[in-house]
Amino acid sequence: MPAERRKLLAAAWASFRERVMSPNAPPDQVEHMRNAFYAGFATLWDILMRKTTSSSEVEEADLALMDDLNEEMGEFARQLAQRVGVDWEQLIGRRRQ
Repeated sequence: MPAERRKLLAAAWASFRERVMSPNAPPDQVEHMRNAFYAGFATLWDILMRKTTSSSEVEEADLALMDDLNEEMGEFARQLAQRVGVDWEQLIGRRRQ
């Protein structure tokens, strides 16, 4: 294991903040957004821990769960992007392969 652990969530938060928040956002708004961002991750983590199989192999149910989550997130992103007038893939910071 590397001496310093990767801070994947911190990097994701920084990227998200840069994409969706004004650099001049007041500190309380930044704090509320950060809390919501991490709470969203905590919820997803809980779903993954409770709903995925305990097998060391990826099973069909695991793949179906990922597909369901991806579809739900994509639908929300498309609706949000339509409301605010941006490309939904840019909004979530990825391009579909």
